[in-house]
Amino acid sequence: MSKISDDLESELLNKETFYYQWVSLKENRTDKNKNAISVTVTKKVSTACTVKEVICKANSQLNDFLRHVYTAHHQFIHITNLKRMLRDNEAVILLDFSENYECKLSSEVQSVHFGASKKQTSLHTGVVYTRNSNSEPGMACALQPMRTSFCSVSDSYRHDTWVVWAHLQPVLNFLKDKFPEVEIIHFQSDGPTTQYRNKTNLYLMTHFANSFAMKEVTWNFSEAGHGKSSADGVGGSVKNCRQGSRPWSRYLQC
Repeated sequence: MSKISDDLESELLNKETFYYQWVSLKENRTDKNKNAISVTVTKKVSTACTVKEVICKANSQLNDFLRHVYTAHHQFIHITNLKRMLRDNEAVILLDFSENYECKLSSEVQSVHFGASKKQTSLHTGVVYTRNSNSEPGMACALQPMRTSFCSVSDSYRHDTWVVWAHLQPVLNFLKDKFPEVEIIHFQSDGPTTQYRNKTNLYLMTHFANSFAMKEVTWNFSEAGHGKSSADGVGGSVKNCRQGSRPWSRYLQC
């Protein structure tokens, strides 16, 4: 029985199978002037292998995956407790760029539907969390924090650090006017290096912290693919606005 089991296990491990994997590839294409150009595209590629090779590849990536899950779980608990335990002089700002909104016209000629004729707008969305004014001392965890959603709109497609703070200044002005007691701000975002996770952003953070008389400012970067649900919800609500229903002015702080 033992030999039969070993033979069966060996046969199963050496059985041919395949798996899909996202990879970045170079492709040769031609532009509108028929010049040869090289572009990078992301494709889901099928890779042939044996069952044993699939198991070995999964085991080699298991530690990184578990570390990723643990970090995301720990960050979620930390930011949730931070929002629930907010003091009167603290605020949490969760922010993220939404996918660009493609503008539409009520009446369009056929050529508008082709090429790059349609204009786009850039949306920077987020939520400001502050202490609920109805909570009593010692009841920090009893009530959810007060939430104020915001969305700023720009015709610029840039998403770099300078544009981030151009979008944030109206939000900080609004926060200072409506909640003048706030002196500590905790920013929460994902970690793309072109937008938030770079030295220029940290420099501008200290600059505007002094400009708005903040005593303390922190910036927390979430794991890739986690921590943007509230900002994504604001972007979805703004894009789903229809003429004659909910006006955009209710959602925009420009």
